[in-house]
Parts: sequence; C-alpha cells; structure tokens
Amino acid sequence: MTGAGRFLSVSMIIVALAVSIGALSGCGKTETKGNEVYIGNGVTFRYPHGWRQIKPQALAKRGLWTAMITPPGSSDADVVFLTEYRTPKAITKKTLASKKPGITSTVAGVAQGAGGALLAGPTPVEMGSLPGYAFKVGVILSKNRPGASRLVLVWKGKREYFLNCQHLTKGTLGPEIERGCKMIVASFKLR
Repeated sequence: MTGAGRFLSVSMIIVALAVSIGALSGCGKTETKGNEVYIGNGVTFRYPHGWRQIKPQALAKRGLWTAMITPPGSSDADVVFLTEYRTPKAITKKTLASKKPGITSTVAGVAQGAGGALLAGPTPVEMGSLPGYAFKVGVILSKNRPGASRLVLVWKGKREYFLNCQHLTKGTLGPEIERGCKMIVASFKLR
C-alpha cells in the first residue's frame, strides 16, 4: 500500500468512527482580527472566531500530530481535523499527477469501506503552496448517521497533510464546517 493509501485508511477510519471529542485544548491558539489562529506543529492556520480546539482521542493520534477544532453547538460528528503523516516516498508538484489514479482509487475504496462513496474529486488544490487534491465523500458516521467530508490532501516531500472537514448530512452545521474549511485551506502555512 502506498503512503497515501496507508494514510487514507487511517484517516477514513477516523471519519467512519467519528472520534469522540475530548476536553478543550489551549495548545497553539491565539486570536487575531476576529478569527482564531492555530500555531503549532510547524504550521499555522486561521479558523472562525468562537470555534474551539479539542484534544484528539487515541484513534485520532495515528499520525505525527492532529489538530481538531469544532464550531459552537457541534456534535461529535461535526469536526475539522488536520493530521500530518510521513510517507515512504516523496510526493512533489512534479510527481503528483502520476499519483492521481492511485490516490483517487484509495479515497474511493476507503469511502466505500466506510459505507459511503466518492462524491467529487480529485480536484487539484494548493494549501500553503503545497500541491494536492481535494475530494468530497459521503460516509456513515458513528451511530449509523450519514455524513459528508471535504478531504484535502497535500504534500511537501514525504510530509503529508490531511485536512478532513466532516459534518452530519442531516445536521445544520454543514455550511459552518465548510466556511471553516475554506478559511483553513486559504490561510495554512508551514512555519
């Protein structure tokens, strides 16, 4: 299994199980111009004011680190998380296109394994000037609830950053999760 495949399997398990939410985490949070800023683990990104960082539970700690944030009034399934992984082979702007079929197949297979399907993607994307792809998937979350996720995968050599913006399909927080996701993608930077 490729690095992307190994990574996606773990990440989609997290999506499918809708990890339980822990206590508030003060790590790396500041406020600027009405938005919150995450600073830690070699990255920075902005997210909406009023959202809170939460401590990832054991299942979410499969990567090198995971930052989890939620909007006010969120359920255990309405959550955004960013995880860093190491891959066995480097992925660069030059090699990304050749990896596209394998990455897409892996995302589709894992979504199907989680009771859902690949809904859209791959769409070329940059996050913090890092190349990658975005996908939309439908999955079955904990308690057999239908959910949707916007997945953004970007690479810097052997460093892989996976952003998962998930929400309940029948919930009310989909637009808020998407707003926060767009903000994170637009403001993500390596330090």
